[in-house]
Amino acid sequence: DTYSINPTTVSSFRAGFSRQSIIRYAPDTVPTWTKMGSNVYQGVPGYLFLSINGYFQPQCTNCSPGPWISTNYQLSEELSLIRGAHQISVGVNATNSRLNSFSNFQRNGNFSFSGVNTGNAMSDFLLGLPSSFTQNNGQIGDERLTQPSLYVQDNIRVLSHLTLNVGLRWDPYEAPSKAVPQVSIFDPGWYASGAQSKVFSRAPAGTLFVGDQGMPGNHYFYGRTAEFAPRLGVVYDPRGKGTETIRAGYGIFYGGTPLWQQAGIFAPFTAPVSIPNPSGGLSDPFKGSVVTNPYPEPNPLPSDVAFPLFGTGLGNFKLHPKPTYMEQWNLALQKQFGEWLVSATYMGNRTVHLEYAEPYNPSLFIGGNCTAGQYGLTAAGPCSNTGNLNYRRMMYLSNPGKAQYYAGVTAFGDGANANYNGLLISVQHRFAHNFTVLANDTWSHCLTESEVALNGAAGGQDPFNRGAEYGNCLSGRQQVFNLSAVVRSPKFAAPWMNRLAGGWQESTIFTDMTGSYSTVNVGTDNSRTGNGADRPNVVGAIGVSNPTVSRWFNTSAFQAGPVGTFGNAGRDIVLGPGAWNFDVSVSRSFNLTERYRIDFRAEAFNLLNHARFGNPGTTLNTPSFGVITTAMDPRIMQFALKFAF
Repeated sequence: DTYSINPTTVSSFRAGFSRQSIIRYAPDTVPTWTKMGSNVYQGVPGYLFLSINGYFQPQCTNCSPGPWISTNYQLSEELSLIRGAHQISVGVNATNSRLNSFSNFQRNGNFSFSGVNTGNAMSDFLLGLPSSFTQNNGQIGDERLTQPSLYVQDNIRVLSHLTLNVGLRWDPYEAPSKAVPQVSIFDPGWYASGAQSKVFSRAPAGTLFVGDQGMPGNHYFYGRTAEFAPRLGVVYDPRGKGTETIRAGYGIFYGGTPLWQQAGIFAPFTAPVSIPNPSGGLSDPFKGSVVTNPYPEPNPLPSDVAFPLFGTGLGNFKLHPKPTYMEQWNLALQKQFGEWLVSATYMGNRTVHLEYAEPYNPSLFIGGNCTAGQYGLTAAGPCSNTGNLNYRRMMYLSNPGKAQYYAGVTAFGDGANANYNGLLISVQHRFAHNFTVLANDTWSHCLTESEVALNGAAGGQDPFNRGAEYGNCLSGRQQVFNLSAVVRSPKFAAPWMNRLAGGWQESTIFTDMTGSYSTVNVGTDNSRTGNGADRPNVVGAIGVSNPTVSRWFNTSAFQAGPVGTFGNAGRDIVLGPGAWNFDVSVSRSFNLTERYRIDFRAEAFNLLNHARFGNPGTTLNTPSFGVITTAMDPRIMQFALKFAF
């Protein structure tokens, strides 16, 4: 609703609502591990998680059946005031987001095969020797988040050819909550002081629940109220003729907190279980393990419910996190030459307090050989193997009795950084003389310490060396060229000529870009720390003089390091193939009478049927290492007729 209070004051009120409901199903014919004879609990029918590193997956492993329903509300009010040389905007905005979902991602038990036992993932699978087994009782996403904000902005006409834009936004950092009070938080300070839950009497020290003293109620963390984001913009016309401008800007912008960040993978609500290299294999992963099978869980949970060994605290927010924010700045020069506009823009940004997996309880490598009983070994052998990760965790080595209920404890950290710098050159011809053209070329470089994954922040290979993760952005394209053009046929004087050739329109989009980056992984737990992100050593030149789809880079340049070490290869150091592409469309409207019209349109995507290859395989111990096995779409053509009346 827009209301003119007076000629210089306007009120704009907006209300918004959206709802998305997705119900995921699985075919009834999909077997479960229980049906195939494995001694694991079947929580949901028709879902199987099997990952064989470098080979295949039987179905979409991240497509567990269940509902995903998100609802969003928004209210905003803005007052626009003109007072002399000032155009002032004052506004308030409030959003409420709600997520109701139930994920069965690990409910039937997940088996992964990495080749850690035989050196080949497929061989491990055929022998029934998984590298890891994980299971929980389902992830409940019943999250709620209300986010208010206030802002004030002033466009100031300082001079006839100088305008300033000054603004300030209040963006408090609010914490999501759960409709069902099942929030738990692990805090190192609580663990050090021996803080014990009164809600669950058998909970391990360091983890508290809703109702315990020190908890932020039913919220994931303590929010921050005093968060302000200033911004400043300048537009300067040096000669006052309106044919050239200099623009500059700077601003701080806070990121919101997405839902589905703490979806209940915590004991005792879902009884998460993680067994590395289970001695019982595929047939009975709990056999020979100190972890007992907790499924099915009682409902409701009693206050004295048992907590599984090495199962609590798989990840949560820090108790007092700092919000992620981005600083953005730019400088643009624009010049008009008749019907042409040329511009050059420098763009930069810096992301601060970026989410990063911050491990509180990593596994440490212990060299040498040990006797049976040491570090959880069932027989004499190397002190560090893939089956005794939990016995080599930092907290367990310090105090086994106190830490025996904790496996990997990972917080959504806030210490990573990222930056981007780019130069954009643009040439534009406004639509005149039956054609328009827009061409631009961007050179840029994006660097980051953390690639934010689907459900959180992706950590690095060495929990004590975050700097080793600083590298190219996964989605970074160092050079991108775009050209779009629209050409119309002229109107002819001769009627018959106009009927044949008049009114046609041709549109072209041409793109050319460099490739994206990918990271080379060893593919096995070479460091014996269970992090799943080990990289190899670089022992030669990575590039080859004539890269092909069967050998995109020098695979001999990478070698797995000695057991117990981290490789020196950086993250995202392999540049994939670039791609160029033509998309073309031809269209015309045929007026039959004043009331009837036929529209014709023909489109061709990838008109020249040019091969655009995907990135090569980058897992060291797989047959596809260095080989490109994927490509984007071939030529696709479509035609349409529309009758309008």
